[in-house]
Formats: sequence, C-alpha cells, structure tokens
Amino acid sequence: MDSLNNGFHQQFLNLPSLSQIIDYSPLTISADSCVMDAINLINQSPNYQFNDPLKTANDYVLVVNQNELQGIFTIKDLLRVIALNINLLGVKIAEVMTQPLITLK
Repeated sequence: MDSLNNGFHQQFLNLPSLSQIIDYSPLTISADSCVMDAINLINQSPNYQFNDPLKTANDYVLVVNQNELQGIFTIKDLLRVIALNINLLGVKIAEVMTQPLITLK
C-alpha cells in the first residue's frame, strides 16, 4: 500500500505553481462584439509558445466591459452556437458567453 501512496504523492510534486499557469496577457473583447470578432482574435493568437511549455493555444477570450470581467467565450461555447445553427455574423458575444464566472482573487 505504501508503494501506491508514494506514487500518488509523487504526481503532485511536479505540478506547476499557480503563477506559472496564469495567463497574464489574456485575449479580451467587449460584450457588444460579434462572435466572428472573437473567432478572428483567437485565430490571430500564436498557437504555441515554445519558450514556455505551460502556455498553449488560446482557446478562449475574456469578455470585459470597462476593465470589468463580464464572462468568457470558449471553443466549447462556439461549438454550442454552431450546433444551434445560429448565424455567427449576427450574434453578440454577450448573448452566448459563459456567465456567471467563478474567479480567484
């Protein structure tokens, strides 16, 4: 049983710290922007940062209004909108973003 526990605890020793995984420069967009604007923003961001293996492709955009976080728009939200056959050109981010948010201080 000790060998199982030691392996279990070893997994947690190699976890990155919170400061290593926080995105200090997230993509942001206003709530009145169209979904296509968010898609274009995500597509323009780099796919992978080779100098930091903890940072990967941006698959979300934070929705802000006057520097206040309103919601988040993710690839999962995009798939939901597509599945509902909603016109991506006419729908606003505020209508399809995930909210309310759970945040850390």
